[in-house]
Amino acid sequence: MKKIAIIILLSSILLFSCKQTTVKNIEKSISTTEYLSADTSKGALYINIDVEIPICFHDKDVLTKIQTNVFAALFGDAYKMLSPDSVLYIYTDELIAEYHENNDDFLAEADSLLTDNAENLFLNNSFNLEGFSLLSYVNKHIYTYGIHTEAYTGGAHGNYSTIYLNYNLTNGQRITENDLFVENYGDSISEILKQCLVEKSLTDPEMTDIENWEESDYWENEIKPNGNFYFNEDGINYYFNPYEIAPFSMGETEILVPYSKIITFLKSDYLFLLSK
Repeated sequence: MKKIAIIILLSSILLFSCKQTTVKNIEKSISTTEYLSADTSKGALYINIDVEIPICFHDKDVLTKIQTNVFAALFGDAYKMLSPDSVLYIYTDELIAEYHENNDDFLAEADSLLTDNAENLFLNNSFNLEGFSLLSYVNKHIYTYGIHTEAYTGGAHGNYSTIYLNYNLTNGQRITENDLFVENYGDSISEILKQCLVEKSLTDPEMTDIENWEESDYWENEIKPNGNFYFNEDGINYYFNPYEIAPFSMGETEILVPYSKIITFLKSDYLFLLSK
């Protein structure tokens, strides 16, 4: 109990006395296995959570906005006001409760469902959550946070996705494309994204050349700004998850849009992105 009180006290000191001009993070993790019953052969939930949590920044109001938004994106709105010291434990307990609620009724059928390859048993579920910050040349202006999720609840394959969140360190607000680009940017940025993907296909040895869209595995009409991006020195990197612009078999797709192609669309507030 004394140890817990010391940890909470140290967290409070960090939160309220921090003078960081860039956001500082702490790492929190949980790895656990929850069996569906005392018979461990009848299914289990494997949970692995490893996240960085923004804990320190010189502007407390900005930090609170970022932390609240990150928690909502990681765990859901119901968890956004929880403390960094408790949120993982409460979230894990909810995952376990949901697993039992969804699968306890199938226990009576488990014997008939067992196969030689127990990994195929649909009562075996897994959930992996990773949250991470990205360091970049603009980290005194923008805080970027990535979330990668993998989940298997039965079926031919699991699902996975990655999203990126960008925050303005002046006001703590999440940066959207409406903040970055001038009005009516949609069609123009869509065409630039397609152009960049074609160019990438011609130089990336792991890609098939896109010579025309009709013969491509990519869905041309779906390639457009999706709000999922991060910044690097060369441009804005757009990230498309499976099923967004191509079949699941194609995996995720990243498209780097060089600043030189979008300079005329950037609002004046974000021209600092061009300064390396």
